Amino acid sequence: MRMHNRISGSHFTGLVLVCLSLAVMYLSFQDLRQRLRFVDAGRLASWIERGGIVGSETILRTGGRLESLTAQGVCQSDAVKAGATLALSRLDHTDQINAFPQWVETADRTDAYLVHALSCLPTNGNLWLRLAMVRHAVAEVPASLEHLVQLSQLYAPAEADVLRARLLMFNRLSPVGMSALAPIWKTDVNVACGQHYSWAVRGLPPARGEIRTYLSELTANGSAFDWCKPS
Repeated sequence: MRMHNRISGSHFTGLVLVCLSLAVMYLSFQDLRQRLRFVDAGRLASWIERGGIVGSETILRTGGRLESLTAQGVCQSDAVKAGATLALSRLDHTDQINAFPQWVETADRTDAYLVHALSCLPTNGNLWLRLAMVRHAVAEVPASLEHLVQLSQLYAPAEADVLRARLLMFNRLSPVGMSALAPIWKTDVNVACGQHYSWAVRGLPPARGEIRTYLSELTANGSAFDWCKPS
């Protein structure tokens, strides 16, 4: 009887291990399947991020897969980031002047995708900023922008590319928006004009309005970067 119990226990343990192995294999297969489904989108996103030129038709055709990413709840990091690049590029390729209704629809779809992306990657400062930029393009609501840009700064306080993008956005804000976001942009200006972040300000359009005034008021502004020097 004891021998029978030992054998039964061994069989049970073996069965559990087999089930666990099958579960791991299934999850690995699903992960590989998702990677293969969106491999073309990933390649296209990488090309765009490197500054490659892509036709509008290609962007719109490939961008059509973004809704399936959201619908299926895909949260794989590389797929989600590639999708964000394509979503933003699709919006850029939509004519805001001559096809405004289509642009508004695309902006709404981009917003929805970025919300999904942030549900997967909530500590990605770049995604928080991109959502802020899309919403600012639709309508400037300072309270909403302040919250989104604060999160961007929290999670990416000194990443040169994200910092640079925030500075570009600040230069487009209205006086009301600049006032609401003053603590945020002042912090970014201080970081960007430090010794180690020249790329963040290199080639930026000249600072205007409140930022230019702030630069002129900074004491001991010995920055070597032209953008940081008060004009």
